[in-house]
Amino acid sequence: MDSRKRDEMNQARPGRQVVFSEHALERVADRGVERAHVEAAILRPTLSGPAENGARWATGVVMIGGRRTFVTAIYAVDASGAFVVVTAYLGPPSRIRVADGARR
Repeated sequence: MDSRKRDEMNQARPGRQVVFSEHALERVADRGVERAHVEAAILRPTLSGPAENGARWATGVVMIGGRRTFVTAIYAVDASGAFVVVTAYLGPPSRIRVADGARR
């Protein structure tokens, strides 16, 4: 499969399932991030791109307490096409080690 086709398959599309790993559930609870905000960031990203080890990152802008806030998620796409959230945090994608050639 060529890289363009693989990238198209990995892009978020509304209607695809978003599941959270145990680690992700712990991190979002620790960091005060709502699952709905993570799902919005993945399904309707403001910015997104490839991350390390075949994962992807997505950042969305959500309203929290009447303020626009960045939510960034790191996720993988499993064999069924579901998005598996690895971790998420409030803030821009500055902490992400992106894959070679990726743009932020």
